[in-house]
Amino acid sequence: MKKYIKQIAAFALIAVLASCDSADDNVNLTSVGGNAVPTTSSISRLDNNFVLPFNTFTQEGVTVTKVEVFKNTAKVTSDPIIFGDKVTDLTLSEGKGTFNTSVLGSFDVFPVTSGGVTTLTGKTGSYSLAILATYSDGSTTRAPWTLTVGKGISWQGFNDEGKLANTTASGVSEITYGDTTPALVYIAPVKKSTTTITSIVGYWAKNDSTTFAELPLTLKTTAQSVDLAAIPYATYGGLVAGDKITYRFVITATGGQTDQISTTVTFDTDAI
Repeated sequence: MKKYIKQIAAFALIAVLASCDSADDNVNLTSVGGNAVPTTSSISRLDNNFVLPFNTFTQEGVTVTKVEVFKNTAKVTSDPIIFGDKVTDLTLSEGKGTFNTSVLGSFDVFPVTSGGVTTLTGKTGSYSLAILATYSDGSTTRAPWTLTVGKGISWQGFNDEGKLANTTASGVSEITYGDTTPALVYIAPVKKSTTTITSIVGYWAKNDSTTFAELPLTLKTTAQSVDLAAIPYATYGGLVAGDKITYRFVITATGGQTDQISTTVTFDTDAI
């Protein structure tokens, strides 16, 4: 119980700092009924049907009666919570709460600004949300929550400890023309454990072409290496020194949610 009281007080302090000036919004640290805390602040764009869990804690004799998630329309840190449209009510059971991330809508419409123009075409981004919890003693807590939606597939490279870790680049930009020395790229899904991957498929395009064709590869649905140098040149309709191949790997999760990564490799003339 002491642990729960400390957690309640800590969350209540956040709620106080986040509250507006009106008396109705202020939270008394000694009388707050409990708290409701999301277990994560990040998911991948493949997790569009993920049951996101919350932990709830209450003082003795108090229960959580409702937890609501709203869009947070606050624009300034001096007033960090302004309740916008309601997103969902949590399903409450045995001290836990959940909601399905599908209620957030499409993960393909995050704002992207280019050249001073903003379009809703981004594939990753974040949701500014606010949590409102109500307790059986009549008290409430409120807190801001940012949920980040990141990439669903990643390149990997070896870190200083010699272990594979996610990175932003493939690590392969050139292959010596005619050389069969392995040129390995490492790819890995990024997802929650309950999200199921149905396929990872490789594609290629030559030089300036924007038309992609499927690679003759059978890829697993888990983390793996791909040897680009082992792919027959006939796959591309033949190659000459100096040609560039863009490789694209597309991952698909149950429900059809997708993501992709690409890298361009030049077949160097050094061996000629």
